Amino acid sequence: VVAAACAHTALFQFAASLALPAVIIHSVVHQVQHVLDKPRFANRPTLLRYGPSAVGLSIVPFLPLLDPPCEWVIDFLFDRWWPGWRS
Repeated sequence: VVAAACAHTALFQFAASLALPAVIIHSVVHQVQHVLDKPRFANRPTLLRYGPSAVGLSIVPFLPLLDPPCEWVIDFLFDRWWPGWRS
């Protein structure tokens, strides 16, 4: 039971605190860079330099919204693969 709880916690922390936020922030910053590569933004060097980072930082407060669905998926998988892990 202790091993299952440790594995559950480690998997949740890896998924919800490391992997998903990194992928989401990277994707958002990359997409903003792609949008700012258009010629209409060429004369705004400050926006080109700081815009992607600012947008990436602005989504950080919304990342805790990932926790409940991520926890639900991990609980579902553990209930299937390790039925007695909660006892």
